[in-house]
Amino acid sequence: MGALGGDLGTVVSNPAGIAIFRKGQMVMSMGLSVSNNKSLYYGQENQENRVGFNMPSLGFVGSKDVRRKDRYLSGWQFVNFAITYNRTGDFNFRSRLRSINPDNSIIRYFLDNANQSGPPQSLDPFYEELLLRTQVLIYDTSSGQYFDFNAPWPNVDKLQDFYYNQSGSIGELGFNVGANYANRLYLGLGLNIVTGTHRYFSRLFEYDNQNLVDTFNEFVFEERLQSSISGINFRVGAIVRPNDWIRFGLAFHSPTWLGIRDRYNNRSWASYDNGFQTNWVESPFGAFNYQVRTPIRLHGSLGFIIYRLIALGIDYEYADLTMSRLNTNMFYNLTNQIIRQRFNQTHHLRAGIELKLEPVYLRGGVQYISNGYLSDFNKFQTLGISAGAALRLNRWTIDAAYNQYIYNPYF
Repeated sequence: MGALGGDLGTVVSNPAGIAIFRKGQMVMSMGLSVSNNKSLYYGQENQENRVGFNMPSLGFVGSKDVRRKDRYLSGWQFVNFAITYNRTGDFNFRSRLRSINPDNSIIRYFLDNANQSGPPQSLDPFYEELLLRTQVLIYDTSSGQYFDFNAPWPNVDKLQDFYYNQSGSIGELGFNVGANYANRLYLGLGLNIVTGTHRYFSRLFEYDNQNLVDTFNEFVFEERLQSSISGINFRVGAIVRPNDWIRFGLAFHSPTWLGIRDRYNNRSWASYDNGFQTNWVESPFGAFNYQVRTPIRLHGSLGFIIYRLIALGIDYEYADLTMSRLNTNMFYNLTNQIIRQRFNQTHHLRAGIELKLEPVYLRGGVQYISNGYLSDFNKFQTLGISAGAALRLNRWTIDAAYNQYIYNPYF
C-alpha cells in the first residue's frame, strides 16, 4: 500500500499514505498468531506449534480541510494527523530437535571451554561452572585439567532433546503528519517510539538411553532470557499522482536506535547410574545493557487504479544489514566485524490487489524477503501470502485477513 495510501497501516512503509485521507478514521484490530514448526535432526522429524492473541494495529487519523475557495483544486488541500500503533514483530515461536546422536555431545563442548579457562574460579558461572557443580565435569588438581566420564562417550548412540520456546513482540507508537498538495503530491513524516519484550527458554537434554556408558545417566541444561526493548526512528515519504490511474511512492526509513536490557540465568541437573542425582544448580542472575542501530531502509512503490474497481500495489524495500551496529562496553569491534562478515543486503518485494465489489472488497497479496545472511552461514528467505475481505456499511468497515509466512532457517 506504499503508493496507494489511504490506510493507517501504510505508516510502516510510507507515511505519505495518510495524506490521502479526506476525513477522519479510527481503526482497531485483533489478531490470532499461530506458529507451526517442523524440524529435522539426525533424520527424525519433530513438530511444535504455538498460538497467541495480539493487537496488530490501533489508531486514528484526523483530517483538516485547508482548501481555499478561490483555488479549490490547487494549492494545499488537506493536512492530516495520525496516531497509530502497529505491531511490527512477533516473537512467538516454539521448536524441538530430538533424535539419537552418535557423533557428538554438548558436554564435550563445555569440556573444551573449561580446559581453556583454567582453574575452577575462572570458569563461566553461567555455563562450565554449572557442569562442575553437577559433577558432569571433574577437575584434576594435579594436572590442572578437566575430565568427563570415560570413553566411548560421546561416540555412542545417545538421545538428545533440544526444546526452545520464545514469546513477545515489538511494535511502534507513531505520530504522523501528512499533507495533500493539489491532489497530485502527498507528503508524510512519521516519528515512532519503539517498545517490545522478548522471552526465551531452552532445555537441552542428553540421555544415555541404552546404558552404554558406566556411571552416567542423564544431563539437563536450561537457559532463560528476558529482554526489554525501547527505541526511536523516523520515516519521511512522498506519493506522486500524475493522473487518476497511477501513483509513485518513495520513502526513507531512518535507522532504529534501540536500547536493550537483558536479564538471564541458567541452571543444570544430572543423574548417575548408581542412583545419585544432583539438585538443580543455578547460576547467578545476570543483566546486560547494550544498544543496537539498524540500517537505513529505502522504500519504493507503485500503485495502479483500474476503472475504479481494481487497486494494484507493488512495493520494494532495500536494506544493507552489514550496516547494523551493536554497541556494548565489551565485544564491540569483534561483534560488528562478525556482522559485516556474515550478514547481507536484503530485498523485500510485496505485491497486492484489491477488487471493489461494493459493499464487499476482496484482497490478496504475496511477498518475498531475500536471505539476510551470506549463504555460507544461513539460508533464511521468507515467503508470504495473504488474503482478505471487507464489508463496508456506511461509516463502518469490518475487515478480516489471513497471512502466512514460510521460512527455512538452519539452527
